[in-house]
Amino acid sequence: MRETVKPVPEPTPEPSEPSEIVAKRSYPLPATIIICLVLLLALFGGQGREAGVTSDAQGIGFVVGWALGGVILWGIAWLVTIRHASRGWKWGSLAIVTAVGLLTGLVRLI
Repeated sequence: MRETVKPVPEPTPEPSEPSEIVAKRSYPLPATIIICLVLLLALFGGQGREAGVTSDAQGIGFVVGWALGGVILWGIAWLVTIRHASRGWKWGSLAIVTAVGLLTGLVRLI
């Protein structure tokens, strides 16, 4: 009777670089807090409290501009750390930053 020999599985190769071992970490909460603080600190910048807005359309554009500034800052944070987070953190942090941008724009307008 002939015996069949099972092939021995080859051992898995060890990763050559340590970067393959380390999982990518994400820090969306600190990134969101830092962005909100930057937006809030921007309220104290400038020469005066008056925004120089003379019409309603300019006011809307001013507030949307603040929100867009927050979204741009969020995009930078996304490139650094938020992109590795879960989908809920991504959308949640974007919503928070946009809301803070809108509110700071409204406060600066008043």
